[in-house]
Amino acid sequence: MLVYKYRGGSDKILERDIESLEQNSFWSSSIDKLNDPWETIVKSDKFNTQSKSIGFFLNSKRKNALAKVEGALMNLLKTLKKAGIYSLAGNYLDEILWAHYGNGHKGFCIEYELNDLLSNYSGSKLFSFPVKYSKKPPEINFADIPGNNESLIEKLASYKSLRWNYEEEYRVVTNFSGKYYYDYKALKAIYFGLRMEDKFKDSIMKKLKGRGVKYYQIVQVDKSYKLKKESVTDPYLDEPKYLTQIPKNITQKQVVNFEIVKKSYAEIIKRGDLEVLLSNKISKNELAEFSKYLKTNLFVNAGNFFIRYYLKREDVFGAAYGVYNEINGKIDCHINEIVN
Repeated sequence: MLVYKYRGGSDKILERDIESLEQNSFWSSSIDKLNDPWETIVKSDKFNTQSKSIGFFLNSKRKNALAKVEGALMNLLKTLKKAGIYSLAGNYLDEILWAHYGNGHKGFCIEYELNDLLSNYSGSKLFSFPVKYSKKPPEINFADIPGNNESLIEKLASYKSLRWNYEEEYRVVTNFSGKYYYDYKALKAIYFGLRMEDKFKDSIMKKLKGRGVKYYQIVQVDKSYKLKKESVTDPYLDEPKYLTQIPKNITQKQVVNFEIVKKSYAEIIKRGDLEVLLSNKISKNELAEFSKYLKTNLFVNAGNFFIRYYLKREDVFGAAYGVYNEINGKIDCHINEIVN
């Protein structure tokens, strides 16, 4: 399923958003920072009525158990309000969304493959729901106390007033607000707004070179209020495929290919781990510079970062050719001279 994110604002905001694209990351907003003050509002009247009705038929021991359930539910609702939300749209040709969220067509629109976006490597559980539009807030009841909390998360985070239905919004819900990383393959296309400056278009294509992203220009359809897309030629098509070849400015123009065999990122403790297979040996200094490049492109916010390098596939997870460790800013980089 394809979903879309409109971006736009001042030059500084555009540069920030382009940097996020380069880093394969998105910002999940805290609920109280969203533009609708009625976010996450729910009605608990039905739950309270059901609870009182059941209470008439319970002995004191079970009434105490019921009270604990009620307390746990209320605490869960409070916890869920600390979640983060990444709001997405259902199409890239909506003139109202371009006007509201694309800075009057001066910004751009990102196209993601939703399944790839959700399959992050941080270990964080991500939920996704289409937004439901209603005249009244949703109600919670006893049926919303299952073995998992997905039903409650959906009711809390995916309902909005009927007045918002023109947005056709789709939401990704994260455990907390903040930056989340995704596999770069989730990014499929970029649509440039009608009035977007050429310097920002080129900046996007340059920073995303080698990633297989498609580019389109949004244009007006003659004698109508409609928009359409026109294909844009990528000027960086001849660049090496992203994250498969070490940049030549690091290896003194020597061609060195690599493969990321394993990657993981723990969001809470800001730790990144990589296992990387190299096609050729490189020097210690080159290894250090390449490691910094990988950190920038995969998890720039990691406080602790660990990489093990191998020269042969059969050695992966065994004796490493090189290691790079960065712990709270302190860097250790070593080459194993014994490994051929």
